Amino acid sequence: MKTIAIKIFCLGIFALIISCSTDRGKNEAMVKLKVSNPARDFAEFRKKSDPSLKTDTIRFNKNGEAEIIVNPDTLTEYVILLGDEIALDTIKSSVPLVVKQKTQELVLLLDNGFRLNLSLDLNNISGSFKIEGAGSDINDYFIRKEFLKNNFNIKYAEMLRGDLKSYNKFVDDFRKSNEELINNIPDDSKTIPSGYKENEKKSLYFRYYGLKLNFANLNIKRETEDLKQLLPESGFAGFLKDIKLNNPENLNIASYRQLVNLISDYMHLLKYKDSSEAALKSPGNKYITLKQIFSGNIKDYMQYELLKKNINRRNEDWYNVALDDYLKNSETDSLKKLLSSLKEKKEKLEGGKPAPDFSYPDINGKMISLSEFRGNYIYIDVWATWCKPCIYEIPYLKKMEEDYHGRKIKFMSISIDEDIEKWKKTVLEKPLGGIQIIASDPDASIRKDYLISGIPRFILIGSEGEILNENAPRPSDPASRELLDSFLDL
Repeated sequence: MKTIAIKIFCLGIFALIISCSTDRGKNEAMVKLKVSNPARDFAEFRKKSDPSLKTDTIRFNKNGEAEIIVNPDTLTEYVILLGDEIALDTIKSSVPLVVKQKTQELVLLLDNGFRLNLSLDLNNISGSFKIEGAGSDINDYFIRKEFLKNNFNIKYAEMLRGDLKSYNKFVDDFRKSNEELINNIPDDSKTIPSGYKENEKKSLYFRYYGLKLNFANLNIKRETEDLKQLLPESGFAGFLKDIKLNNPENLNIASYRQLVNLISDYMHLLKYKDSSEAALKSPGNKYITLKQIFSGNIKDYMQYELLKKNINRRNEDWYNVALDDYLKNSETDSLKKLLSSLKEKKEKLEGGKPAPDFSYPDINGKMISLSEFRGNYIYIDVWATWCKPCIYEIPYLKKMEEDYHGRKIKFMSISIDEDIEKWKKTVLEKPLGGIQIIASDPDASIRKDYLISGIPRFILIGSEGEILNENAPRPSDPASRELLDSFLDL
């Protein structure tokens, strides 16, 4: 398997341009990319921190060349995906992305003024990549770091299921290899940000102990032969006393956020390992565990994340008890305000509440409103042309439309594409049925009123304009038909 992640850091709104222009702005970063043996004549390009996974397209010329121009304000992350197949293979939430063999994930680091020339052969990336130009020093480090990570990930699942001695050697070797790379980062580079090297050391430190805890958590659940060696009395968790668990500055480091989550899981598993499965999985019990382990801003952050994650259970007794405790005792006012606001917005979307109205144009520019379909049930699909899971649902949605034809239900698809012409082309070429409208403004009311944070999102509206399910099952899920069939007058 050949995998790579070459990271591109850039903050703010980007412009992807494939151009031959020689007029370069001071705040532009440019990458000249040459790919040998590409699987396709294009690649997908996206900002990694964008939760919507919105993508753009890079087109290669006949020589496998493309030019990318972005306008970064500071360092941030972009991803380029090449190949025939893109898929995720996850083992618990703490395991990084594993890319299938037909896909290559590339990453570069960009800041304004970077001028990079990158060439590589997809059949032998590690042996062929060459990077030159302004910004190449930090990218050379980062590419090699990603080689290590991807090679580690290939064996990670297998090692997690092995014995403790082998696993410890595996993660120790990974740490040592990364330390050698970090130590070789030049101290006098003009393109490496101040403090970058130290931050990489801290990130690796937290990652290392997170890997240790992940193995422990899995084996405590399985009650394996290694269990005794993973308990506190064996000295396994002695490193916890050296980690500053209540330093809010570390929350800016992803591996630290993962670590504190793994620590809370470890302590919670030990507390409830002899209890019932229900007690172990109870979020109310987990809330109490967090209160016992952490303090200050870290406790506030961890409890906020748990309450936010379980916001759809807000009517359960445990949630109200925990929320009252949080609003009374949390020291972080900003998180209290966010949680209160989220709860208020979610309550407006509860079953039986009036569905917020909206009006958006169809392919011909005619404005279509939700309210004009009163008297019919409405199954809403919020989607976009760049969203692969959305595209996956289209055949199922079309079949559902056929099967419910003539019944008292309308199928409405609302695209959030900003590229209106691309949306129109997709609607015509598929072709897509039902009611097709577009909410192209990033600040469109439907995003705010229905709390659209990810797509696809399906919503079922009743015949009287009331919300029946603000997060309905997808068409590919048999539960979607069970939901529709539960309404006898449909």
